[in-house]
Amino acid sequence: MEHVILGIDIGGTSIKAGVLVSGHLQDIRSIPTPALESQEVILESLATFIESYLPYSFEGIGIGIPGLVDPYEGVVLGLANIPSFQHVELRKFLFGRFGKPVFINNDANCFALGVHQFGVGKKIPAPSWHHLGHRCGWWNSDPWEALFWPQFCCWRMVWRNLLGYDL
Repeated sequence: MEHVILGIDIGGTSIKAGVLVSGHLQDIRSIPTPALESQEVILESLATFIESYLPYSFEGIGIGIPGLVDPYEGVVLGLANIPSFQHVELRKFLFGRFGKPVFINNDANCFALGVHQFGVGKKIPAPSWHHLGHRCGWWNSDPWEALFWPQFCCWRMVWRNLLGYDL
C-alpha cells in the first residue's frame, strides 16, 4: 500500500507543496503567498492549493511555517512576513476542511530534522542545528542543544503519528 503525505512550506513570498509517496517526493508546485491580504484570503488560497492535490488521496498534511508556532495545538502565533497571519488555528481550519491529520511546526525545525533524518546530517549522532536566515549549519554536540529540529519533518510526524511508520 502506498502512503501519501502532503507537505507544505508557507513562506512570505510563496507557498510550496509536494507529495511524499512511499518516501519519495513528487509533484512539487508553488503559488504566490497573498501576504498582504486578510487572514481569510490567505486561508482560502491555501485551501484551494491543497484541493489541487486531492487526486493523490493524501493521508495527512505537514506544514512548515517561518514564524512562531504552537505545534501541539496547531496554531500559528505570528509571522513577520505575513502581517494578518497572527493567532491562526491552522490545524483546526484544515482538519475541518479536509478531515485529515495536520501537523505544523516552525520551518527551521522542519529543515533541521529533515537534514538530520534524510540528508547530510544522517551521520551526525547528536547534532545541534542553528538556522540563520536561509542558511543552516550544525555542530556535533549534546542533543539538548538541538533547539531547531526539513519541511520533511512535518511529513515524518504525519507518517509516525498517523500510520505508525517511521521513514
